Amino acid sequence: MLKLAFSSVRVRLSSFGGALIAVVFAAGLVVACGVLLESAIRSDIGGSTRYEGATALIQKRPVLQMPAGVEEVPDHPSPESPPVPAEVVQRASQLSSVELAVGDISFYAMAVDRGGLAIANEEGGPSVGRDWATAELTPFQILEGDEPRTADQIVVDAGIAGRGDVQVGESISVLTSHGRRSFTIAGIAAPPGRDALEEQST
Repeated sequence: MLKLAFSSVRVRLSSFGGALIAVVFAAGLVVACGVLLESAIRSDIGGSTRYEGATALIQKRPVLQMPAGVEEVPDHPSPESPPVPAEVVQRASQLSSVELAVGDISFYAMAVDRGGLAIANEEGGPSVGRDWATAELTPFQILEGDEPRTADQIVVDAGIAGRGDVQVGESISVLTSHGRRSFTIAGIAAPPGRDALEEQST
């Protein structure tokens, strides 16, 4: 049987070779597609869940300026996306097809518990502060309390409230780049189906 098969291959060597090459390329294509699909499923693009409530995002592309005479900077972190001018947000809000345009600026803001320890993100992500007007971008929904009404009120995500054992109406300390300051918790909020964003505390 094998002798007959080899004899057939010798007679039709070009056809067999073409079929073999086609099978190899097809198998490689299937494997490559599987790798891409698996990578897409497991990937966590920074800020992806943060903007689940947004239809479109406007960002400036970060540019890394290389020093004169230097062709390559090894292991250099990617620069952060530079801020978009406020007039871009204003122009976007004037478009008839845009229901709401929101400028999103984040800053360092770490909540501190009663013992003076930072209420860190469980996934090791940063703790950030944002204007409450940007809550719709996720969207964050109020679970307890209300929106902040004055400059000394804040809303914290349910993850911070749970780990720090704090309630609406209580005072909480927040570390910022300008120092430590106390705020009153006006409300506790969370994204749909979760206590907080995985990539950051808010």
